Amino acid sequence: MSIELKKSYKWSMVVPTSMGVRITPVNGQPVHSSDTFQMQATSAETNVASIASYLACR
Repeated sequence: MSIELKKSYKWSMVVPTSMGVRITPVNGQPVHSSDTFQMQATSAETNVASIASYLACR
């Protein structure tokens, strides 16, 4: 596999990322007293890279 970067841009950013799954009780309840949970997909690395790309100098 190879990554091809566009040549017409001054800056390029490649972000290795991973997806995580968070399972938490609803309404902020403690885990030991809840029987209902919600699942969320997370990706902190991509969020950080988005901020950096929005602030980039042009």
